[in-house]
Amino acid sequence: MFDHVIVYRKSDEFSRGLLERTDENDSNYRLEDKDGVFRLSDYTCNKTAEERPNLYYPIIHPKSGEEVWPKRTRVWAYSPDEQRRPISDDLIWWGKDGEAKVPSFKRYRHALKRGGKTVPSTWWPHEFAGHTDEAKKRKLFELLTAHSAGTVRAGELELGVDDVKLRFKMLMEDSWRDEVDGALAND
Repeated sequence: MFDHVIVYRKSDEFSRGLLERTDENDSNYRLEDKDGVFRLSDYTCNKTAEERPNLYYPIIHPKSGEEVWPKRTRVWAYSPDEQRRPISDDLIWWGKDGEAKVPSFKRYRHALKRGGKTVPSTWWPHEFAGHTDEAKKRKLFELLTAHSAGTVRAGELELGVDDVKLRFKMLMEDSWRDEVDGALAND
């Protein structure tokens, strides 16, 4: 589920903040030719021949001279007229030996928009932001550190502090997870 924020600007004073490229951003740029470092992308689009009949046509393989047709379920990304530009600009990749059965599109790193800077993502993977299991462990740890003696109550579970410390250690070893998850869900 996503929340959406619509942003507009009244003047040119506002500009969206962009992030510098990282090694991870550039990890797909593994190929190189006389024009620079590039990555490959699909030369087809997610439309069928029935949806886009104008994009279902043969391309002539430059080495074999044979007709190459896209799948009927995924047609070429460019019309016959638009396809002339990538061919003339040498942006079509037929493999290192030039004998691939299907073409790919070359995407050069130096041709990236905005100087290669990236738009911040709204997707936070668990490596970056953690996940709910860690939050439950954190909550239990907060319970432990807030009570140095006596009993700790988590939902309907009432335990002595020493017992909670032992169970927390076991949780970290993944052997008591279900019991704590159930108790914290009632909290």
